[in-house]
Amino acid sequence: MNGLRPNRIVALIPSISSERIESARPWIASLSNRGVDVYVVANAASVAKLQFVEGFTIIDTASNPGFARSLMAAESTVGDWDWLLLLNDDLALSDDAVEKMTNTVSDASKRHTGLVFFDPGDLRRLPTLSSVLGSVSLVSELLGRIRPGAKSYLVGNSAPKPVVGAYYYSFSA
Repeated sequence: MNGLRPNRIVALIPSISSERIESARPWIASLSNRGVDVYVVANAASVAKLQFVEGFTIIDTASNPGFARSLMAAESTVGDWDWLLLLNDDLALSDDAVEKMTNTVSDASKRHTGLVFFDPGDLRRLPTLSSVLGSVSLVSELLGRIRPGAKSYLVGNSAPKPVVGAYYYSFSA
């Protein structure tokens, strides 16, 4: 809580598929029923044309500016928020998962945590120029056959001891 009002949780769901939004309606409704302000970011005409349904608001980008730009544009229109959930439109969330998510955010607010990992994966090595070029051109496959061990190093599968700034966790929220 910020002292004046309960935390405002906003969920942004970018989409180019009205079918995915239709499939997501149950968990979108669950979020809305738990007090989350849900916005579907329409990056396609089929999504923008969805009939109004209680539980979410459609933000029409009038184009498909891409994932990051559409989220930035949508975020600038939703007003003040305390927590911002970025959700893919192809998620399958049960009511229990939504409840756990909203409870986790509430608990994090009490601890003044700034970023919550809902589905932390393994530590991943940041790609290097050689790993990107190697994976794009499949050079890593060739090197893996010629020089055992080179392939896993180039694609980052054998990460040495973590070095600050060289690794990251991917996350979903």
